Parts: sequence; C-alpha cells; structure tokens
Amino acid sequence: MTYLYRLLCVGVFVVTLFLNNRASANNNFFLPGDAYFPTVLTEETIRQLSISQMIKYQPMGYDFAFCGYAGYSKCHIAGLDEILIENLRQAYKLLNEGERQLYTRDPDSQEIISLDNLFPMLIYPDDFDATKFKLALRYNETWMAETEKFGHKNGGRLCCLIDDKDAVMESWRDAARVPPLEATLPKTDPELGKLINEPIRITGPVQFIIVHRSLENYFRPSMKNLSFIIVNTKEIIKYTYKEEKWIVTQKIK
Repeated sequence: MTYLYRLLCVGVFVVTLFLNNRASANNNFFLPGDAYFPTVLTEETIRQLSISQMIKYQPMGYDFAFCGYAGYSKCHIAGLDEILIENLRQAYKLLNEGERQLYTRDPDSQEIISLDNLFPMLIYPDDFDATKFKLALRYNETWMAETEKFGHKNGGRLCCLIDDKDAVMESWRDAARVPPLEATLPKTDPELGKLINEPIRITGPVQFIIVHRSLENYFRPSMKNLSFIIVNTKEIIKYTYKEEKWIVTQKIK
C-alpha cells in the first residue's frame, strides 16, 4: 500500500468521523487514553484543589447534545502539594493582570456572555510538550472502544474541544506519539449512557496548562500576544507565539 493511498484512506476516515461527530449523539468526558483532563482555573478551583485535591471535568469548546454520556467527570490528583497550589495562585494572578477575551454561550438563553476571572486549564502529564504538539486534542486511539463500554455502539461522537476536521486528523495522526494521562479508574462499572462520578486517580507528576483565549486560537496560532502558561511544582513558565513558534517570555521559580 503506497503512502499516498494510506493518506487518502485516513483522510476519508477523518472527514467521515468529523461529519458523524456532528450528527451522532453522546457526550464524552474523560476517557482512558485521553492526553489531558480539561477544567477551568478560578479562585474556587484553587480552593477545592487545596482542600480535596479534587477537580471536575469542565470542557470549554463543544456543545453538549441531548443524549447519553460516556466517561468520568472528576479526578483526584494524588500528591498535589502546597507548592503547586501556590504556583497556581500566582499564575491566576498573572492571568488576571493580562489581556484576555473569553466568551461562552449561556445554555438557557443561548446568548454569548463574557467570562471574567475564568481560564481554560488542561491537566497533562509533565512530559507533554506543548510547543511541539497542539493543545486540547485528545490524541486517543481507543476513544471509540471506550465509549462503547457506556453503550454507544452506533458511531459515537468524539467531542472535540476544537471543532475542526484538521484537528481530528492531527489528533489521529499523532496519537501514538503523545502519551496518555495515566489514571487509575474507580471500580464502578460503566452503565448505559451514564457518567461515572467517582473520581479517577492521577498518581504521576502533572503540569497545568492555562490559556487566556478560546482554545480554537491555539490550533492555528496567529493572534497577537497569544500565550499560555505552564504550572508545575518547579516553576511557572509563560510561552508567547512569536515568529511562528512558541518562545519563553517569562519564568517564575
């Protein structure tokens, strides 16, 4: 099989998946094999992490369908220490001092509303390279098999935070190159169309990647002063997109 033929086959698959993703129905939360766990950074998030080391799945990027669910809605981050909590506090302060423009749609009125003091945050393994791989892609080769465990056997819905067929293609292409967020699952068995609310347990070292713009802007970066912040136990690093690459523009230890 030639490379061109294989590429064509993958392209047809991705376009079909992208169209199916819009038409079929299930809402995916965290699935084993996902590269990250999405949530938001707020004062309340920091408070909850400091008290319980627990955080909720809060995706910002796709619309929920009126249908069943698949996946896990909470995670517990084992070994989350006060140093990392304090670094999150500093990062939150830094983000609130900077320029931002975040919006969402009210689920009841469907009006576009501004989000103040709230920032999308993605929890990744500490070896994920955000300057090499795109943010907010699942990079999960087994997502369909995982959704089937929750009873979704008629095509399934990928639930991308970035609604773009090229993002689906890139997620599929690089899935074997991006390690998943390793997590121990609760013993609760999946039920048809229902979320599992018992938390997964993340035991390995993690990094928090926080953005100040909508995630779609990071797939094809071009906006002036577009940046993201990485927070770990060692430091806070700000990356800014300049001259078609991500460069370090601030570091706090």
